[in-house]
Amino acid sequence: MVDFIKKMADWVLKKEEEWAKNCELNPQDLQKQLDMMKNKKATLQKECQDNLNELQSIIDRLEKIISENNKCKRDGE
Repeated sequence: MVDFIKKMADWVLKKEEEWAKNCELNPQDLQKQLDMMKNKKATLQKECQDNLNELQSIIDRLEKIISENNKCKRDGE
């Protein structure tokens, strides 16, 4: 599905490039598209960063658990 969307977006962008060369595009529409894509990018960056932060928190907790567990092995030896 993602490949299909990429191909469609590529096709649309190629058409818009052709239309731009022929001065057939509305600059306001293009600016709206650009603004929408920039907003989407910012949203995705925030979501990804939030997910990365959560994963790091889980990793940190697991490392602490492993460290505590390793103490038990040393104490039991």
